[in-house]
Amino acid sequence: MPVLIKKFKFKKLLNEYKSHKYELKLIREVLKDAHLEFEVFYRRYCSENNIDLEELTKQNQKAVDMIFHFEEAGLVANDIEPKNKEARHKSVHREIARKIHPDKLDTGDPRFWEYTNDLKTVNESMNTGQYGDLFEIADKYEVYLGDYEEVYDDLQKNIDEIKEKIKTESATYSYALYECAEDNECKEKVVKNFLWQIFKWK
Repeated sequence: MPVLIKKFKFKKLLNEYKSHKYELKLIREVLKDAHLEFEVFYRRYCSENNIDLEELTKQNQKAVDMIFHFEEAGLVANDIEPKNKEARHKSVHREIARKIHPDKLDTGDPRFWEYTNDLKTVNESMNTGQYGDLFEIADKYEVYLGDYEEVYDDLQKNIDEIKEKIKTESATYSYALYECAEDNECKEKVVKNFLWQIFKWK
């Protein structure tokens, strides 16, 4: 495959990776407030409709613990990755470090903190196996990637992982309530679905 075509395919995958990464970031920003909003709204709904939430919770404690653990886990659990014992793309990592190591600059240099943050991101990428960030910074500093087939495989894997996280975290009741915006009928439907799933309440 000609080099130009390889680079085009890489750029296409990288743009897809960045797009999905940004979408996941936005969803997580929404969920920071949406979990509390859901809690407030569904408790108010129960109060206004004479639903004894305390008694229902006691009767279904296990189910309640599971659903709220799932809702909250989307914010933090997927950000904690195991150490990558068999790191790939080491030559790319070394070349980036050679080009942007902040030790070469005075702290007053405007590039110092940019280089520091980028190198930190690269190191984290190598530790977790989330190579998309490594490739993004390699592209930024025009670092040679070497075996494009390996790059495609790892980039596609990261894209698929992020898409799965998007699917999981946007399927929470908190996010569903957020998407209702100011539509109270929609919000009540979300809460009713929640009450049915957890308590089998109609």
